[in-house]
Amino acid sequence: MSVMRDTPGQKELVKLQEYMNNQPDVLTAIVKYRLKTPGNLGDIFIESFDPQGHHIVLLTHPLPSREPVKLLLPFHQPITSPYEVRPWLYTWRDQALKHFNVPERPVVDYYSPPSPFPFAVPGVLGLLALLFALVGPGPYAVQWRNFLDARLGKKGIPAITYFVVFMHFIFWPIFMFWTLRKHKVPLEPGIKWMITATVLGIGCGTEFWETVQYERLRHVYRQTDVGEIEPRVGHGRGGGKVSSEKKQQ
Repeated sequence: MSVMRDTPGQKELVKLQEYMNNQPDVLTAIVKYRLKTPGNLGDIFIESFDPQGHHIVLLTHPLPSREPVKLLLPFHQPITSPYEVRPWLYTWRDQALKHFNVPERPVVDYYSPPSPFPFAVPGVLGLLALLFALVGPGPYAVQWRNFLDARLGKKGIPAITYFVVFMHFIFWPIFMFWTLRKHKVPLEPGIKWMITATVLGIGCGTEFWETVQYERLRHVYRQTDVGEIEPRVGHGRGGGKVSSEKKQQ
């Protein structure tokens, strides 16, 4: 499977790699199902595809060391086209998720605060900057408004304000309310998620989606040698410590 750079085949592999690397729960399920690799894999990514079409190279960061470890995920037979990789990965995904009976909509019964970057801190600073432009007193506020008017035009600040109000007070609260109901989030953490959605918008949506992925990951690990791992709160993507119950066994 020799693939030249900047060809449609190469672009297909890059898109597939980016897509799968955003699904650590799926990659973990595939490795646990097909390779039976022991232990918590930690963060897991597709690093590359074998030019000869024999395997996919995965990079894991097993706990507790988190030192990178390469794994080879072999094809049943060498493939001859980059367009054959996606069907194989999707087949392995479906087989692994079915084997572990991974729920499409796992219950999320806790609140996980978004990390400061890339959404929380920039998002809050952006809202404060807009608020300062709208109602800030004094000469610095006037200079800030003049600067924005010069850069964005006279309609720039009103347009941004309408967009922010729509996204933060209408779209994201409605979307999160619907999403929280799908995942049966209890009242107390649900209120926290809703407040976060109002303040951070997409930052809350991203955090909740990664929490859903993490719950699917926990479901996979429960049925392996790893057992129960702690919730996402306080832990990064793909990680998670073994729970105290598992340690005592």
